[in-house]
Amino acid sequence: MKLQWLSVIFMIIVSSCTEKEKAKIPQSTKEVESKPTETVNSENYFKPDSLLIKRYESDSGNEIELRGSHSKDLCKIIVKTKLGKVYNYEIADNWYIASHSKIIWDNDKYIFVRSGCGTGCWYGRVLSISGKKIERNYLNFVYSDSIKNIVIYPDSLKVKNLIVENLETKKRNHFEFNLCKEINIPSLAFDSIIQVSEKKLKVYYSGKNCKETVEKIIEID
Repeated sequence: MKLQWLSVIFMIIVSSCTEKEKAKIPQSTKEVESKPTETVNSENYFKPDSLLIKRYESDSGNEIELRGSHSKDLCKIIVKTKLGKVYNYEIADNWYIASHSKIIWDNDKYIFVRSGCGTGCWYGRVLSISGKKIERNYLNFVYSDSIKNIVIYPDSLKVKNLIVENLETKKRNHFEFNLCKEINIPSLAFDSIIQVSEKKLKVYYSGKNCKETVEKIIEID
């Protein structure tokens, strides 16, 4: 009789342990990482579109509307100026440019957008918001100024030269630099440009010996 009771107690203990072990087993990975039933189609997520991304008033008083894809990459800019004029600019028709474009500054006359176009490739896009709708592009620009309305970019014909262009008058001044020859893309030789006075800029760049940063003062209109 005593032996039977011991057998019953043993079976109860074994059963209890089995239930505890089952309780320790985590839920299956499929249940934890189950996908939502409704998602944006992956091929449409990055597809250029005209969905509202952001609407705001800039420091210059322009009402700017950014539109683009589900991934919030910039495809279109719509701006209403302080004078009530509306301009609509297409920024990108593909994911790469859309995802590498952003507004750098705006004022009463222009919106300046920086866009990427690949490794070692970028360009500034000047969108006119005064008068006619005009877009101008500046490949691998190195400097822009929203107060003086100037943009600085390399000369495509003379790689040692920088061109300072006034966006309003379209006047261009050329400046020559002895750049490091080991740098294949001339724009990458320029480190920074700072304004030191109303009509002077200081340019820091990799010099001819490629071992030190050189500085040069250039005058602007």
